[in-house]
Amino acid sequence: MKNLFQKVKYKYHYYNHILRWKLNHYLSLQNRQKVITSYLSKNKVAKLQLGCGPFKLKGWLNTELFGSKDLVSLNLLKKFPIRSNSFDFVYSEHTIEHFSFDKAEHIMKESYRVLKKGGVVRVATPNLLFLFGLYNKDQINKDYLDWTTKEFNLEAKMPSFAINNFVRSWGHEFIYDYQSLSYLLKKAGFKNIKRYSPGDSEYNELKNVEHHWKSFSEQFNNLETITLEGEKL
Repeated sequence: MKNLFQKVKYKYHYYNHILRWKLNHYLSLQNRQKVITSYLSKNKVAKLQLGCGPFKLKGWLNTELFGSKDLVSLNLLKKFPIRSNSFDFVYSEHTIEHFSFDKAEHIMKESYRVLKKGGVVRVATPNLLFLFGLYNKDQINKDYLDWTTKEFNLEAKMPSFAINNFVRSWGHEFIYDYQSLSYLLKKAGFKNIKRYSPGDSEYNELKNVEHHWKSFSEQFNNLETITLEGEKL
């Protein structure tokens, strides 16, 4: 009888959680335009974060596919429900690698559209070259290889196993290097492409916005991440 009660209790909490999640998402969709309009009217410097996951940025309009009370629902593969020339900054961290190149191009073109003239996009994403660096014998690459082998229970502590795991896991579809990422931004219309270390920027609004490192390690995040900014002229 006790086991039956526990099962019923578990199912109740599970379905209650799903129902609340769906309700929050529905309400987010219904209120989306009001939230966006309100944000733009209250912020002289408008900042849009794409696909923020659990890392919401204070003072930004944070978006995710499934919205909630303080998270705007935004399907990156559709036209953004945002008027053109509305934002000063757009930021994406470890998001575009989950889409094919042509879909990432759509995301960047929409980012370009909603930015004001002189607006800046910042994109942080895994760097393909760091994977080849795992063949080096310097300490940070050895430490990363040790960590990823244990963390993901890889068959063997070899760069080839780590690389295959990284490219194929977490829904990754396209891993960029500097050449391909700058090409993506230029194809979307951006100019003055510049590279920065995570946390660094000539714009105060874009300094220290990276939060992906909180899910594992700041040192390893710096190792595996490439960050570019582009301007809408």
